Amino acid sequence: MVAGREPDEAVYVSEIHLAPNYSCIPTDPMGAWFLQLLTRAAAGFNALTKATHNLPNWEPYAEIVRYQRWEQERQQIDAEISELTGHCAILQEAINNCRGRLEARGVPFLLRNLEGRAGLPHGQGYPHRGRCACFTIARAPL
Repeated sequence: MVAGREPDEAVYVSEIHLAPNYSCIPTDPMGAWFLQLLTRAAAGFNALTKATHNLPNWEPYAEIVRYQRWEQERQQIDAEISELTGHCAILQEAINNCRGRLEARGVPFLLRNLEGRAGLPHGQGYPHRGRCACFTIARAPL
């Protein structure tokens, strides 16, 4: 962004974008060295921004700073996704372990009288707090 002011006018702010030149076709793709300067350690990026800041126009500098800002945001989001994916895998393992313990202890067999009642509204068919509930439960095979 650049701020400016004309005589007797209010201050204005405008974003600067590098306009592509479609009249010439680039013969060389962006080099790996340039991408490393854009995305790697601060020292390389600082050298790149200093060099572009000394160019006669501001557009390349603005694009490089914008690229770095978006790259940092993307890396942060990617790290958050990785963290959430790991947490989700841990939860899935805990769910699987819990399911295995329920099955191994024969709980589905103990509560077989509830089969077909999965669609009951919350609270129906289950004992309420403070009330005695009598279930006739046969012993589960071990």
